[in-house]
Amino acid sequence: MFDFILNIPTWLLDHSGLILRDIVYGFISYWIFKIVLWRSLAVFRKKKQKKKDMEVLEQRIDTLNTVISKTVGILIIVIVVANVLQEVGLSMAPLLAGFSIVGLAFGFGAQGLVKDIVNGMFILAEGQYSKGDIVELADKRGQVEDINLRRTTIRDLEGAIYYIPNSLIGVATNKSQDWASLDIDFPISVKENIDKAMKAIERTAKKLYKDEIFSKFMLEEPRILGVDKILDGKMLIKVVGKTRHLKKWEVAREFRRRVKEEFDREKISFV
Repeated sequence: MFDFILNIPTWLLDHSGLILRDIVYGFISYWIFKIVLWRSLAVFRKKKQKKKDMEVLEQRIDTLNTVISKTVGILIIVIVVANVLQEVGLSMAPLLAGFSIVGLAFGFGAQGLVKDIVNGMFILAEGQYSKGDIVELADKRGQVEDINLRRTTIRDLEGAIYYIPNSLIGVATNKSQDWASLDIDFPISVKENIDKAMKAIERTAKKLYKDEIFSKFMLEEPRILGVDKILDGKMLIKVVGKTRHLKKWEVAREFRRRVKEEFDREKISFV
């Protein structure tokens, strides 16, 4: 045992060239792949940029780049390690046989992992959601922070983070893909002048749509549908519209603030 320890430096010197060569080859292969991937994604971006919101497109590209790069990186590491073991005289046959036995032993337990990977491939291929999207998955709602072939990570408004295996995602609800729906109810008393209130909201909607900042977030001018409900002494005036990806909440908050100011000027009260 002592002799073996003393021979380790000599062994490393004898095989260092081969080990270094395989590592360099692996490193070069990875960066060649990265360059090809970047060019491919650049072509994809160019073809899709006229059809999609650039923010949404960049988000999709970032997700694909991250997942594909990590997956290929792991494969290259496995190949490099296998080559190094062969170069130093360790036969892969016994290792592969051992892995086969272990694979059989854990085959049933790995079924969930296989389902995760297969479902993850479909999620990415179909573009069901990307990093940054607001989603509802497996009864959990939040913003996608990370996604790979095995699991999706989302964080809710309270800061809690959820790691969801892709196999558990039966229905994926994306609340921010491409565009978002603006849906706001303004409650006023049944004693108020409904026409006066609706005109005040309409004026506010037009001003907001022409605003230098918020016009960039909106795909159409908000539309006043009218009185949606009358109950418990109040009327609900419904307003709908379309906003850009992830901008509906920012637009809705500003819209409510401006309507409140307009109502104050017109002496109209919320309930």
